Amino acid sequence: MSESPLAERFEQVCRDRASVIAVRDLSDGTATTFADLFADFQALQRAFRAAGLGRGSLVVSLVGNRAIYFPLVAACLDAGATLLPLGETTTAEAVALVERSGAAAVVSDRPLPLDARSDTALPGGTRLLRLDQAAPSLAPAGAAMLKLTSGSTELPRVA
Repeated sequence: MSESPLAERFEQVCRDRASVIAVRDLSDGTATTFADLFADFQALQRAFRAAGLGRGSLVVSLVGNRAIYFPLVAACLDAGATLLPLGETTTAEAVALVERSGAAAVVSDRPLPLDARSDTALPGGTRLLRLDQAAPSLAPAGAAMLKLTSGSTELPRVA
């Protein structure tokens, strides 16, 4: 049973519109159908369950502006996990933010020098890194998504 009516609705729309193009990447012309998004959503659901991610888990996203982002949001909602998407960052910045955030996992499209308990291949060349949480999670109880401030005047803060 899903933790979120939004995730259930995402699933329904993907099934009802399976052959319709959902996302078109204008940079390379690739098209992603709702069926593709649903397959990615199911792969993320399986990976989250296998990694023991659920309510109270903070998942950091380093996938940027790619089609996998939509099923990732839905999978986090479905599991009751909190999503923290990071924008453009260097690898060193990303690692520092992940370590300070108390993240339980990272979904990334690039290699990261993190000590992962497990490393699972996901669609589109992304990976799920299950981490041992060294720091307390920044996620307030029940939060679905977090955003970091720019950090222009100090360290980024959770908003």
